[in-house]
Amino acid sequence: SHELVERFTNMNATMSSYNERNKIRYFTAATRTDVFCASSFRVGGFDVTYDNMTGLPSMTSFFELAEVKRKELQEHGIDSAILFFDLMNLKNINHRYGFAEGNRLICSVATILAAQFGAENCAYFAQDHFAAIAPDDGLRERLEAVMAQCATANEGKTLPIRIGVYPNR
Repeated sequence: SHELVERFTNMNATMSSYNERNKIRYFTAATRTDVFCASSFRVGGFDVTYDNMTGLPSMTSFFELAEVKRKELQEHGIDSAILFFDLMNLKNINHRYGFAEGNRLICSVATILAAQFGAENCAYFAQDHFAAIAPDDGLRERLEAVMAQCATANEGKTLPIRIGVYPNR
């Protein structure tokens, strides 16, 4: 069974939604518009922690999950790749529209990546950096879909995205 661990700051927080897919409870502080969540699950013999804003696995957890996924794919004779995503010049969005809008863009990109690769196969590292692991089969089409969706995300308040592909062969 998965245990949800919720941590709160000293702020007055109220529950605003429950994300069934990721089993994460989201809380909004009465005095701020930021979203806070913290969760930890035991998966495959190790604890998986999730980013507070996006709900995606943390960088450390991603590397553990990605290694398990890579081995699983390899056992089935499937080549895979590690993908790194970089939103170009996020500071421009933050400067022009504010940090809340930059955070919404980050969450939009997280949703797009989770839809294309599965939330358990993605991670939010920090600032404007994400990662994913995916099988090679159909990868080009999925990356093109990511780029097309990112171009129209966040009500058009978006940025170009740079993608690095590193094959696991």
